[in-house]
Amino acid sequence: MGERGHAGCATPAGSGSRVSRRPDSKTLCPTRWRWTGGRRVKVRVAERFLSLQGEGLTTGVPTYFIRLSGCNLRCSWCDTPYAFEGGEEVEVASVVEEALSSGAPRVCITGGEPLLQRGAVELLVKILERGVGVDLETNGTIPLLPVLERVERSSADPGHLLISMDVKCPSSGEEGKTHWENLKLLRESDQLKFVVADEEDILYAERVLKQHPTRAELLFTPVWGAPVKALAELFLRESLRERSPIAPGRARFLLQMHKYIWGEGRGEGIG
Repeated sequence: MGERGHAGCATPAGSGSRVSRRPDSKTLCPTRWRWTGGRRVKVRVAERFLSLQGEGLTTGVPTYFIRLSGCNLRCSWCDTPYAFEGGEEVEVASVVEEALSSGAPRVCITGGEPLLQRGAVELLVKILERGVGVDLETNGTIPLLPVLERVERSSADPGHLLISMDVKCPSSGEEGKTHWENLKLLRESDQLKFVVADEEDILYAERVLKQHPTRAELLFTPVWGAPVKALAELFLRESLRERSPIAPGRARFLLQMHKYIWGEGRGEGIG
């Protein structure tokens, strides 16, 4: 579900490359889970690494990334197709200890789409309960209410959780699949991200925000390889329009910092 190092399907897997293979029915997520808190709960992990958060409200913060396998979308510009399937099955307790031993002040649980896995929220909660902040990156297609309820039932501080949710725009080929109730649940401390490739994507984002208001911070990130200057100028123009839903103070235009440091590749940072 993400830009490299982040969840979602944001950037090309190579110049002009497009991902067309569809997920089979086994990757689609149930809308209700029964959480299991046992020590031997497992997750399937595509990769783990220490890096700098490359985008959003925690840009530049040392972060330990846990990329879980499996995704229910096939965004046209996805740069993490290796996370569609496969991965290593690891006990949650082991992943938690490894993340904490990295010394990073934050952990990012990403994908793929991490919430496809039953163990993802147990992983999130166990890290939060140890006093470490967590960025949860999700493509927005799966209800967030059970996740938030599970955090509330735990001894964790909900304020240490930052939800970074995508809304897929037309250029992704997956628009309209968002679970719209999620936007009402996002807090001011969360972020709602639009990965944009052209003017149509920016205008689509504005329509979405008019129909589905949210308290979250709004982030606009250009697709890697898209005309950044032109997109920045479009964003500037739209944000300064009267009554714009992306007015200054509500929305930001941000690049993917990690790609300017390490380029494209698996696990940028320290493996």
